[in-house]
Amino acid sequence: MDDPRWLSYVVLAFACTLIVEPCLHSQGPRNIHHVTVPLSVEGNAPIATLSFKRPDGGLRNARFIFDSGGGAIILDEGLATDLGLRPEGADVSEGGQRYRAVKLPTTFVGTNRVKNWPRVSFLVNSFR
Repeated sequence: MDDPRWLSYVVLAFACTLIVEPCLHSQGPRNIHHVTVPLSVEGNAPIATLSFKRPDGGLRNARFIFDSGGGAIILDEGLATDLGLRPEGADVSEGGQRYRAVKLPTTFVGTNRVKNWPRVSFLVNSFR
């Protein structure tokens, strides 16, 4: 206690507590919702089922290969037509295949609505 720096350390610790403590609580309670998503495996490919809201309000289930590194959801013409989706913009080419952007309708995994979802996806271009 003979060291004069001791008081400085105590004051610094107290000041840090006053500054940091409110920041830890200012974000409020987190609204975290955990779900279990059933996957099936077919030929070493994980398959997830998603549900999309149709224009008539009903739901349309569709199965997708789950690619955790994929940058987009790829829909085929049949699903896009069933969901009333219309392609937008110019064609995008990748690996010899052409795609066009579409806006996804409300999407669910089980009964849980997917909220942080890219609203634009791609349709294999066979529309003319």
